[in-house]
Amino acid sequence: MKTTNMPHRSATPSLSLAPASLACGIDDVRAALLQSEMRYRILLDDFPVAIYCCDANGKLALFNAAAVQLWGRSPEVGLDSWCGSHRMFTVDGHPLPLDRCPMALTLREQQDIGVAEAIVERPDGSRRNVLAHPRLLAGPSGEALGAINIVIDITERKQLEEQLKDADRRKDEFLAMLAHELRNPLAPIRSAVEVLKSGRPSHIQISQAVKVIDRQTTHLTSIVDDLLDVARIKHRRVTLNKASVELAEVLADAIDVVAPEIAMRGLRLTVEQPAHAVSLHCDRTRLAQMLGNLLNNAAKYNREKGAIFLCVTVEGEDLIVTVRDTGIGIKKSMLGQLFDLFTQDQNGSTHQNGGLGIGLSVVKAMAEMHGGSVSADSDGEGCGSEFRLRLPIATAGVQLRLVEPVADGARPQRIMIVDDNLDAADAMKMLLELHGHQIRLARDADEALLAARSAMPDVFLIDIGLPGMDGHALASELRALPCDSRPRMIAVTGFGQHEDRQRSLAAGFDDHLIKPVDLAPLLKSLVPDAHPNATG
Repeated sequence: MKTTNMPHRSATPSLSLAPASLACGIDDVRAALLQSEMRYRILLDDFPVAIYCCDANGKLALFNAAAVQLWGRSPEVGLDSWCGSHRMFTVDGHPLPLDRCPMALTLREQQDIGVAEAIVERPDGSRRNVLAHPRLLAGPSGEALGAINIVIDITERKQLEEQLKDADRRKDEFLAMLAHELRNPLAPIRSAVEVLKSGRPSHIQISQAVKVIDRQTTHLTSIVDDLLDVARIKHRRVTLNKASVELAEVLADAIDVVAPEIAMRGLRLTVEQPAHAVSLHCDRTRLAQMLGNLLNNAAKYNREKGAIFLCVTVEGEDLIVTVRDTGIGIKKSMLGQLFDLFTQDQNGSTHQNGGLGIGLSVVKAMAEMHGGSVSADSDGEGCGSEFRLRLPIATAGVQLRLVEPVADGARPQRIMIVDDNLDAADAMKMLLELHGHQIRLARDADEALLAARSAMPDVFLIDIGLPGMDGHALASELRALPCDSRPRMIAVTGFGQHEDRQRSLAAGFDDHLIKPVDLAPLLKSLVPDAHPNATG
């Protein structure tokens, strides 16, 4: 029997198909690898932090766009080393040794370091604060195959931290200076009170004590007003009551306020102003405040027996008020921040001369609200300083307001003072009794309502912050009581914001006076229709 070798049927087809299948498989793998590489590249470049890799020799193998932006240049792959691509420093500014780069560290050393804060110096010399996350790529035996470093730029965060630290430092300095400034006027007031309490003061001593108390309480009021102005300016709640104002009158008011300081320091004030009348369309109170702050600043930082020059000129449609002094001067480095809030250090003499670092920032804000500006100049320490206030002049033909005489009350009135602060109520009672008025006191809303039902007074002076029912609610209750004639209601309070005034008027008050209340506006407010708008 003849035997025939039969061919292997399955081998031939598989051998003929193998090259095509293998090529197809390789293409698929290549496509998958390319797609994976693209996804990896996109992810890497879109990542917001710097990422770069190096090989076992420390040569750069891969980096993203954020790394280029951080370095400030594009390194060459395979040529630049990780350590040589940029200079690094510790947070204290010391150069980071090359042996502390990731490729020079063992895996254990890197685990001990973890996240490190450092400083990167770019080719242009600029520096960036970074958080570095170095990680070795280790082989099966622990050998270094390469390294990956993730670096986060924290420069802006560090700058914000420094700003917060500076703001916190300035806040602490401000609070310390505020305590100092408040104690300064309180000390002479306490001494004057002790003189009056002694029972043996002469008429001259009484007169001197009264002048001291009056002067120092005015100073305290100005400190509180400046603090309130800071809050109003910060929250954009300052409202200007603009009208046509005669400059000469406002200058006289500002000089009167600062005159005691000038006299006490033995300074000489020279005033030059146009011979013709100059009108401004402005808030008279705020203009006097601006001029007063500039004059007070010139007096405070002047030398003994020095001089202050106040010069008023007209340039086109602008009024220029220049205040120049012969004082300690201003460092050139301080001129740029002189009008910043709480800037106090004028050649390091703040604690000697006092001041909260508020006055000039208020001047700047008020000048800008009036459409003007303020600037400062000095040739340096010991050379004095010069401030220029520029304000627009009122258009021609605007009529000036007539100054109204202070009303002292046409007749004695029955007045009820409602205040839980007994000292404040007693002091106002004595003051008004000196002007012939009949006074009754009430400590809270219930006592006031009970007294009003038996005998309705002509005028109520009501504190807003009463215990229990507050002043606004009390005013509404009093308005609901039957009476022959409508009593006048005046809010007397420490709340002085614009919305506080509006709440008082809405509650039924006729006027809104802010503590401490001066005598003139108080007497004027007692007279019906003499003071129709809420005032500060």
